Amino acid sequence: MITKREIRNSLLRAGLKKDMTLLMSSSLISLGRIHFENYYEIFFNEIMRIIGKKGTLCVNSYTTDVVRYNKIYLGKKTPSNAGGFDNFLRGLKSSFISDHPAHSVAAYGYNAKYICSNNGPNNYDLNSPYFKLLNLKAKILRLGIDYDINTFAHVAEALCGVPYFYCKWVKVKKKNNNKFYSMYVRHLGYDLTFNRKKLKRDLNSNIKVKIKNSSLGSGKVYLLDANEYFNHIKKKLSKDPHYLLKKIPRYKKGLIPYDGPSKGRDGVIKR
Repeated sequence: MITKREIRNSLLRAGLKKDMTLLMSSSLISLGRIHFENYYEIFFNEIMRIIGKKGTLCVNSYTTDVVRYNKIYLGKKTPSNAGGFDNFLRGLKSSFISDHPAHSVAAYGYNAKYICSNNGPNNYDLNSPYFKLLNLKAKILRLGIDYDINTFAHVAEALCGVPYFYCKWVKVKKKNNNKFYSMYVRHLGYDLTFNRKKLKRDLNSNIKVKIKNSSLGSGKVYLLDANEYFNHIKKKLSKDPHYLLKKIPRYKKGLIPYDGPSKGRDGVIKR
């Protein structure tokens, strides 16, 4: 069974330090049996104990059901689809969430209000929590899940204008009014499988991307710099917009995304 001391020691071995700003993703069940019932609170306390009063802990707090099923968006009262720890952090009285009905971020700590305030209507725009995290030189913390694909890869996809991404506007019902938001999404009509093996190999061979790790229970804890990771993906996508994928989609004329009538040079299939 995993103990509090093992959690703390693993986080320290992975490189957690005082005053850090973190974007955390987790699958705590992958770490094995935990010696206590309130394990969300235990992990939260151990992380905050290390990063301290000037540290900030953030999680993705997706509420995609709001957009998918046209539900009323109630901010912090809307439960996250992203998992138990995300709902735990979202539910803390002193936490903040960014204003997006599908792809919000929940944050707690020193920079939480800055990260989750004055965001634009788009999930990945320059005023989004993710660019604020980059400005704060945030770290990516992964508990029980791999490090190769994370949200900053999708931010890079949006910024680089990959052809299998598109931006759509959604009208969202709120308690007292309706509001329009925009969001970058992947086109579901194509095979968009990530080439995770290649990406991990490239990340490991890039001396500019430092990946620290430690063992915890039956899983791993990973810590890497958000800017180093983001810049790696952005550089690769600027040269090859399909870099992250196992294969180039067979785009169809008349369907989004479609890169124009170049008569076979773009791999487009006529309907």
